[in-house]
Amino acid sequence: MRIDNVSAYWDMDALSKIDKSEEAIKAFETEFLHIFLKEVRKGLEGGIFSSSYASKFYWQMFDMQMAKALGESDAMGMQEFFSRAIEAYEKGGK
Repeated sequence: MRIDNVSAYWDMDALSKIDKSEEAIKAFETEFLHIFLKEVRKGLEGGIFSSSYASKFYWQMFDMQMAKALGESDAMGMQEFFSRAIEAYEKGGK
């Protein structure tokens, strides 16, 4: 198994190299989904979900990879929404 292009949301160097709106939208969608999954996970704590450090670490990595996969697939349809919003903003601003 090979993992390519792994970057963290705090990697300012990678974020500063984004020059296309499509890349920015994809990065935003990925981070939005990561925060969403993290907050949903907080509501599920207890029960079968252990509260140990190892368990929390595992679920955080899992949520980051799920967010990345969902963001790249545009399963949520956010990329089209934000593309239209940016186009409308650019038309209105000129």
